[in-house]
Amino acid sequence: MALKKLSSIESEPPNTGVRGAVHADLDGARHSHQYRPARFHNDNLSAPIECAFVLEDEFTRKGAKVIDVSTTGLAVEPTEPEASYARGTKLSELTVSHRREILFRGVGEVVYQTGGRVGIRTNGLIDLRSVEVREALEGRGLLQRVASLRDQFQRLQPEWRAVVGDLAGLLQTVRAALNEVEAEVHWTELGDPESQTRFLCDILDEWSELHLAKLQQLHFLSKAFDEEQLELGRAYAEALLAPLYLHGALYNRAATKPRGYAGDYLTMLLFNKEEPEGDTLFEKFVDLVSKQHSLSTTALTRQTAVTEQVLNRVEEGATKVVSLASGPATELGEVVDRMPKDGPTVELILIDQDEEALAYSHDFLLKKALERGLESSRIRVNCIHFSVKQILKPKTEEEIRILEGVLQGADFVYSVGLLDYLPDPVARRLIVALYGLLGGSGRLFIGNLVEAEDSTWLMDFVLAWHLVWRTPQSMAALAKDLDPIPSFVKVNMDATEKCLFLEVHAP
Repeated sequence: MALKKLSSIESEPPNTGVRGAVHADLDGARHSHQYRPARFHNDNLSAPIECAFVLEDEFTRKGAKVIDVSTTGLAVEPTEPEASYARGTKLSELTVSHRREILFRGVGEVVYQTGGRVGIRTNGLIDLRSVEVREALEGRGLLQRVASLRDQFQRLQPEWRAVVGDLAGLLQTVRAALNEVEAEVHWTELGDPESQTRFLCDILDEWSELHLAKLQQLHFLSKAFDEEQLELGRAYAEALLAPLYLHGALYNRAATKPRGYAGDYLTMLLFNKEEPEGDTLFEKFVDLVSKQHSLSTTALTRQTAVTEQVLNRVEEGATKVVSLASGPATELGEVVDRMPKDGPTVELILIDQDEEALAYSHDFLLKKALERGLESSRIRVNCIHFSVKQILKPKTEEEIRILEGVLQGADFVYSVGLLDYLPDPVARRLIVALYGLLGGSGRLFIGNLVEAEDSTWLMDFVLAWHLVWRTPQSMAALAKDLDPIPSFVKVNMDATEKCLFLEVHAP
């Protein structure tokens, strides 16, 4: 007796929940397992697949919203909600396209209609290879990058883009030359670190004038940018320059932000390292470049300014010194080195949102104290894991106890770089809160960087190290809400004149 062949499921709506739906066929093993081709769902594509056709016995070309497509057919949602597409209805002049490219042109046939979904089988294969390629490129961001480049070429002036290219050329030239030197046999003659550093510094002396001039030129050219140009310019500069600058340890850490923000305590420690970091000559060269900017020098001189302030206050009898956003507390290490061994106990209170930074600075300062032979009766180090938000708006009893008990009555409260990250409204509230912690004759000493022609463009456009640059006037305005009225308010500068310090004396 002959076996009766079961009907193929192709005439039924596809089971969208099961990708490998089986076709039932009893003609033998050759046809026992046929799998529905993979389908592209329009909702998942970067650009929709489109279709148009002419219905049987009609002359008007119609369109329909494509739901999904396979190589053998597609499902659509007719533009006319009430339209009826009977099974077997022929569709002539059927075209399926994606991004203006024709994927199929031929004849189709309606195989089902359920709800608002119509299934169409084509008389040939729909070529989905170009869709796969385009979607793969889109997934890697290539098409978006091409569109972004088009906007950059239109909105960024040629002179600006040329100077960015000059910077890239300067770095590429040095990299190529240093790689060649490293590959030579005679490079072993410069194998010790001191010889390498001298060699690199000689190159830097000849190279840096051009480099700094290009950075200054970009600094001024970018001043006129609107918000759209800023966004496009940052993307353009980062794409060309980050792969070169990020060979330097300091630049790399600032840009990649492994602890979530650019100026973490390890970044600050890199400023203090004299020997260049890196495994290759080019890495060491770029590290030397990073420390040549004026703000890199300021990172050191502002520490010196704070050290002198703390030592002066201790000499005047201060016993409670608070460092906010203390980081590695390098300046307090100098204080411990120079503090007289005799005198009352001085409590150094370090506040930071980074527990690892507090652990480092605590051990660093205690080691310094032991090396000096300072007893615990002379110096005490306390660390508080606190954020700006907790200072401005304490919620728990413990937070209130720390503010009102531990920190209240401070003789000297300072912060080196925290204000660089805070907008004016938050900065003003913080100054008010810190002022409220001062005891009689207590003092605030709060730092903030100013713009530098050779530094700030690179930080903003390449490293995404965005700071709030202030002027003496805007810095002084942060103290206008203090009550009671301070006995003294002044804005000072460090030795480089690139860091402002707001100095406030309580009455």
